[in-house]
Amino acid sequence: MTARLTRRQRSILVQLRTGHVPLKAYLYRMFKVDDPICEKCEEGPETVGHFLKGCSGYRRERRVLRASLGGRQVEEDILGAGKHLPAVLRFIEETGRFADSHGSVAMMNEER
Repeated sequence: MTARLTRRQRSILVQLRTGHVPLKAYLYRMFKVDDPICEKCEEGPETVGHFLKGCSGYRRERRVLRASLGGRQVEEDILGAGKHLPAVLRFIEETGRFADSHGSVAMMNEER
């Protein structure tokens, strides 16, 4: 499933699947930040579920992701579905959320 992905693409996907990803809720548990609240929307803890499904700060990017998924709801199970990985990576790239920690995770034919 991940044979054609780069190391950084595999890395961010594994981190998102395990929840060990540099989002504020995880960093808060590791005593790296003072609070777990999402800085983008300030509506709740920045967890994987919040990032993928709920953050109002990424509404536009999520709309594009949903269209790529055929209109289906964004759920955390898309992280394990090979056919959805390009759309998920595009979402991650478009949000810019992990640019500092992972750099570009765009698919080869989509890199800028």
